[in-house]
Amino acid sequence: MLTRIRKKIERLMDKLGHRQGSLGRKVINSGAWVAASSVGINILTIIRSIVLARVLAPEVFGLMSICLVVIRGFEVVTQSGFGAALIHRQHGFEEAKDTAFSLMVARGWLLAIIVFAVAPLVADFYEEPVLDLVIQIVAISFIFNGFKNINTVAHEKDLDFRKLVYLEQLVSLLNTILVIVVAYYYRNVWALVVGHVATSFIAMFLSYIFIPGRPRLRFNRKIAWELFHYGKFITGVGIVLFIATEIDNVVVGKMLGMEALGFYYIAFMLANLPATHISKIASRVLFPAYSKLQGDLAALNEAYLRVLGLIGSIAIPAAMGLLILAHEIITLVYGVKWQAAVEPLQILCVLGGLRAITSLNGYLMNGIGKPNISFYIITFRVVLIAILIYPLTLYYGLLGAAVSVTIPMIIQLVISMLSLKRLIGLKLTKVLKVSGSILLRGLLMAVMLLLLKISLDPIDEYELVLLVFLGGGFYMVINRKQIFSFVKGKNL
Repeated sequence: MLTRIRKKIERLMDKLGHRQGSLGRKVINSGAWVAASSVGINILTIIRSIVLARVLAPEVFGLMSICLVVIRGFEVVTQSGFGAALIHRQHGFEEAKDTAFSLMVARGWLLAIIVFAVAPLVADFYEEPVLDLVIQIVAISFIFNGFKNINTVAHEKDLDFRKLVYLEQLVSLLNTILVIVVAYYYRNVWALVVGHVATSFIAMFLSYIFIPGRPRLRFNRKIAWELFHYGKFITGVGIVLFIATEIDNVVVGKMLGMEALGFYYIAFMLANLPATHISKIASRVLFPAYSKLQGDLAALNEAYLRVLGLIGSIAIPAAMGLLILAHEIITLVYGVKWQAAVEPLQILCVLGGLRAITSLNGYLMNGIGKPNISFYIITFRVVLIAILIYPLTLYYGLLGAAVSVTIPMIIQLVISMLSLKRLIGLKLTKVLKVSGSILLRGLLMAVMLLLLKISLDPIDEYELVLLVFLGGGFYMVINRKQIFSFVKGKNL
């Protein structure tokens, strides 16, 4: 028995590690590796957040959230899109990678210096003196990130994610252990600061251990211009997307304070956890695949609909289940002190489910060389958020902030679908058919979960775990055909 199991596992791993074959098989194999990585990182993220929430006060999460807004802000504003540009290049990767690496190194040092100078202004704006030193220390991570091995992009371009998965899993594991240990002893914001900086150094160091090839500091002006030319809209998309996802944190922190921001951070993190990791899988696997299919609109349509079916079948039920069990998950898992996060979490679950679907549209537009369309759509979403967030947060607090970012996401989804109809001839009737089927099965699961919750009320920790497994198991049963069909790679 054990021998047969071992042989089956070996055959599966050999199949997933196989680099040859059709594009469809490469996508499936690569998706399996990235999905495995995502599941592992997801589990570690949940464990880390639960332990830290039990040990640290809500305002600590608020302080670190503001710090990361600043860090991500400068990172996104100067985001080059070099990685995407290298993947999109049909030829000449080797001659371009050293120029891209040199630019990334220079960018890392420049950002560290700028953020170090800006930190006191941020601390004064939020009237939190500790933010000055916190932001300056975290800025060191820019330097480490700039020196990461650029050859990781080559593996993504070739849809070869095995070594990248090993790298990411090890980095995430070390980060989880380090942050939890430091938090246990210091119980303040410095646990998160040390974890962030140390993780960036570990990721840089291990990228040269796991990925072969050593980039050199060489610069070619012509190649640099080509990389910038493609990456300009990727950078623009990154900027407006950053504003769309961070403006609520900025407003909540200023209007409601660090403790309220801590509650909002946990709610947003939980609601977007499935979407974040699904998007990570989709962006890394589908963008290279779409780039290879950019000349075949029929294949693009077919691939998009099949991926929409799979991603929706994961994201939508996850959002529904989290919405129904939000109160129990917050109070039983994170603790009663986090109860203020329940209501915004329930609203943000809608955002999380839609975000996973909407992100697919953006990756397709980038893959066919139309990042400018994504830029314009997300910019419109930012304008809507800017109009809604202040009055809704002023009158309805955290609940209003959650609503102000969810409504524009619904509108963005509709506009992006209409844009794909024009760009690749996507048939909206087929989209509605796929989406309707997903919603129906998700609602069946949600009703079953709600009835079980009512019958077990009040619920303890063990019953909560039982509900999660029963809900997931029930959905897998009623959705088995869709999952098995995708795994076989039909029509992809």
